[in-house]
Amino acid sequence: MVIVHLSGGFGNQLFSYAFGYAVAKARNDEFYIDTAIQDAEWFFRNPDILKMNISYDKRVTYPITRKFLDRALFNKIWFRQSIGLKTKVLKEEDLRKEEDPITFCKKIKGNIYLRGTWANESWFRSVSNEIKPLFTFKTELSQEAKQVYNAICSCEEAVTVHVRRGDYVKIGVAMEPDYYIHAMEEMARRVKNPEFFCFSEDLQWARDAFGRAPFSIHYPEYTSQDKGVEDFRLLSAGKHQIISNSTYSWWAAYLNSNQDKQIIIPCREDSIWNHETVVDGWISLPFTMNGKQER
Repeated sequence: MVIVHLSGGFGNQLFSYAFGYAVAKARNDEFYIDTAIQDAEWFFRNPDILKMNISYDKRVTYPITRKFLDRALFNKIWFRQSIGLKTKVLKEEDLRKEEDPITFCKKIKGNIYLRGTWANESWFRSVSNEIKPLFTFKTELSQEAKQVYNAICSCEEAVTVHVRRGDYVKIGVAMEPDYYIHAMEEMARRVKNPEFFCFSEDLQWARDAFGRAPFSIHYPEYTSQDKGVEDFRLLSAGKHQIISNSTYSWWAAYLNSNQDKQIIIPCREDSIWNHETVVDGWISLPFTMNGKQER
């Protein structure tokens, strides 16, 4: 069997699942997903991927606590009990050394456990056409979100913009306004009369930052019990997209079904948002992060 650790938030979960699925498919093996970190009461992310039509053979979970003795001993014991004592753990940093990680995984006998973020399309490109139908949602949009969806779809050249703030501000990786403004300018050169729809945890910041930009910019506000997932779905509804340095944002663009979409992505080689995150056909632009210039 192949077990994949679902990493972090929604976008990271999608990358983890995609690579795990690709490995299990190549091995013709059973596919398990490990949601233990999202299931922990203290963790601030939910297993939102379960709201999609994904397929897997089993969901694995076990206690993960932050007490010193648990971190030092019991978490490791519970982990091993759940995945099997003989299961080989493969980390992303190790597989990056291999010329063909999936072929390497195929050669390993017995069960394997995959731990990493796998934030690169090349890790799962072999099953891309199979992944996209699985990454659709089980439920319809809420009524208020549907109104926003209809507004986006009524525009001939709607461009959805994701401005990641929230926790990114606290940890110092939120992008400065210059990237978004330059991206709007670039989009306006490529698309006739674009209308921008901005989504963010902090719409007021976006209004202030983009207030003088000479574009038609909408800041949709609506009420939803599942705002994070619905914003994701609305971002994908745009004909074109400007994304942030966020795996959540990346996947919203990747799952956009418009064949003629123009996607603008932040990119600089001194960050994890380098050439590896740029999909063929996407447009990369440099960015600053809390005032730090790209090198």
